[in-house]
Amino acid sequence: MWDAQEEDEQDIEATKLGSIVLSTIKAKRFARKKGLMFANIVVSGKTVEALVDIRALDLFVVQGAAKKLGLKPNKGVSFMKMMNSKEVPTMGSTIIDVQLGAQKGKQPIEVIPMDDYDCVIGIGFLDRINALLVLLANCICVLDTQRQCVVPIKKGHNPDAKLLSTMKLAKGAWQNEETFASIHKLKDTLKALMKASIEVLEVLDEFKDVMLVSIPSRLPLQMEVDHHIEVVPRGQPLARALYRMSHLELAELRKQLRELVDAGFIRPSKSPYGALVLF
Repeated sequence: MWDAQEEDEQDIEATKLGSIVLSTIKAKRFARKKGLMFANIVVSGKTVEALVDIRALDLFVVQGAAKKLGLKPNKGVSFMKMMNSKEVPTMGSTIIDVQLGAQKGKQPIEVIPMDDYDCVIGIGFLDRINALLVLLANCICVLDTQRQCVVPIKKGHNPDAKLLSTMKLAKGAWQNEETFASIHKLKDTLKALMKASIEVLEVLDEFKDVMLVSIPSRLPLQMEVDHHIEVVPRGQPLARALYRMSHLELAELRKQLRELVDAGFIRPSKSPYGALVLF
């Protein structure tokens, strides 16, 4: 009888929290933002902006942030694997005070070798504290029987992120986004030079007079129009009747075409369009 009454009270509290969230959604129109999700979490008494990743299994903190927070993990035999990377061992785990909104308590946290974000909130941590991620309202609803709260999340890109994944770089290239690469330091050693192919070294030596001595400190200003092609209204394609060339002109044309074909700049075309040359 007591268990049934307690379950009814829990259902009533959950219904109240759901009503609050629903009224908040109706009262405010949320902007549809894209990007990663971040939430503020208190780890060992210090507020940290953590990445909310439902693909992560637990609560993680990077090695650098663990040192700043004064965490002393116990080394274990756990392993982790990120996308497009090999399986690597973690730095250990520990149990510390963690607070998300009004919900706080002792939680296990894993120290991992990653540089992207200081802290990562995984689905395992949300499940332990009975939390629900509501994407429509941009919030995390904690449905714990003792402490119920709504934690706001924000979407966007972390300006402090230092790494760019291969998938994001490839996606940007396929979408014709401007991509710049810069090498700020090259070890001028015999071993490094031997790794470069002979063809690359020949090209660098051939065009050394047009290369910059030093890399500029900033990129050039973006122009409104990179290039412009004027289209003549009611223009007609160039057309000309067949005509005969002299033997000297044919010989010179044959020589120039042969040089271009041998150099690889042009190749015989199989297209039905274009002007034919009969030798």
